Amino acid sequence: MPIHWQKAWRLGYEAVAYLAGSEGLQLRLGDGSAG
Repeated sequence: MPIHWQKAWRLGYEAVAYLAGSEGLQLRLGDGSAG
């Protein structure tokens, strides 16, 4: 696999992981405040 494809894949994966993490934190904070 070309290097630029590996970089694109890593960037995409990190972006998805970041978005998923931020959404997870928001859901946790929401559940905690709604408690």
